[in-house]
Amino acid sequence: MVLRLPSQLESFVPPPASQAPNAADAIYTPWRGQFLVSGTRASDIGSNVNIRVTGVETDGDTQSHLWPSRFVFSVTSPHALPILAQLQNYLTNRSPPIPLTTFMPDRIRDPDQNAVNQSQFRSLSRLLWDGQLVAIVAIALTRSPTSPGGPGRHGILLFPSSNSSAVLFGAVFLTPTDTFPDFL
Repeated sequence: MVLRLPSQLESFVPPPASQAPNAADAIYTPWRGQFLVSGTRASDIGSNVNIRVTGVETDGDTQSHLWPSRFVFSVTSPHALPILAQLQNYLTNRSPPIPLTTFMPDRIRDPDQNAVNQSQFRSLSRLLWDGQLVAIVAIALTRSPTSPGGPGRHGILLFPSSNSSAVLFGAVFLTPTDTFPDFL
């Protein structure tokens, strides 16, 4: 399933009937939140950068209603690993496919804040690409007897696009049977 991000122009051009918003169904609402990222500055590894983002497209059931409003992660080892090619190969060959989402920097009304947000997002994307890194964002699920995953085995793996620093992709491992790959 691919979702279109709602905009102020929908009063002129309504969305297709298959994408008409349904307030009762949180799964179809685009996710908006923040990335709180540490390790982006070599001179101050411990400092955090707060980036406002939107999950603009999804492919598969990404379970976005389970996502926290803020993803807290680091781009330093062991929280980000140089396994981009291995992850892409895994996602290409995995059956059934793992749900994916596309993240973009959120638009902020204030032009100065918007420019900073865009710049920080692009810097994060370039940092991940240059190091061929995949950032691990663990999301705790309620443990059940049918869930084979233990703590830290569910969440989202963030990785860069090969042709644009304006987007990041997320492979979503949030069902009881979909846990992070063993090579993590």
